[in-house]
Order: sequence, then C-alpha cells, then structure tokens
Amino acid sequence: MRVFEIEKVKEAVGAILESEFFGEMLLYKAVLYNAYRTEISGNVNRDFFDTEDMGQHSVEIEDGFVKWNTCKGTFFQAMRGKTLPLSFDISLIMPRQSIEAMVRGSGALINSNDITSVGLNIRYRRDSFVITSIVSKQGFNPDKSFDEYWDGVVAGFLNKLDT
Repeated sequence: MRVFEIEKVKEAVGAILESEFFGEMLLYKAVLYNAYRTEISGNVNRDFFDTEDMGQHSVEIEDGFVKWNTCKGTFFQAMRGKTLPLSFDISLIMPRQSIEAMVRGSGALINSNDITSVGLNIRYRRDSFVITSIVSKQGFNPDKSFDEYWDGVVAGFLNKLDT
C-alpha cells in the first residue's frame, strides 16, 4: 500500500474520468458530496442482463462489479457544476483476469489465488487529494514484491500526469 498525494487535481480528475488505466477497473463504490450526496454502488444486477448482453459484459458479471468506464459518466454528471464538490471517494478494483496477468508479469513469488483484490482508493477533499494503492491477500505472505510492483504501476501512471 502506498499513498500518493496529488497536486495536479484537474489533471488527475481528468485521468480518472478519461484514462483507460482507470476505465478498465471495476467500480466497487463511489460517493460524491456536493449540494447533495450521490452514491453509486458498483455491484452488478445480474438479472438486468439478457442472454445477448452476457457475452459483452462477461467480466463484470463474473467479477460482480461494473466497469468504471460504464458508469463514470453518471459520476461526472453528478459532479459537474460551477463549484467544486466538497469531497468524493472512489474505490476501484482490478478484474480477476487482470490480477492473474499482473502476477505473471510481475515475477512475484505469489499465487494469484492468494490475492483477493488489487485496487485504488481515490479520496478528494477540498484541501487534499490522495490515491492509495491497495493489495489485499488471503493469509500472511511475507513477500511484498507484488505489492511493490502494483505501487510502481500506479506511480508510473501518476508520474505521467506531471509531464
């Protein structure tokens, strides 16, 4: 876990709403506080999808959460206005298949089945903006190389915002 303090708020919010880095992640939960409170749960309602939709939304249906790309427009519509929101919190997680691919690519000595989630907690307050990288595992594993790998992936993306 690593906490990244964000100074370029406008660029970071733009990246959260536009970037494929965030877009392919799954929404766990988003809460926005402006003139009113807006909460979006990322839990998929499987009964909504018919047989044709099942293939197109297989990742979301399998993992149980909607892709951020699918619902970020709703979040943006609730956020936009002349005044900045008081705060917002967004929790994003990686799809299971992405975790498996990242573990293979990282060279870490951990089984992907031992990782319960990989994600980001994004927290904006008028006086601060932080993104926290998260890796949750089953049981105890002293090898932190995958955690460091994920922290590096997030840092690399956020460093691109500074250019």
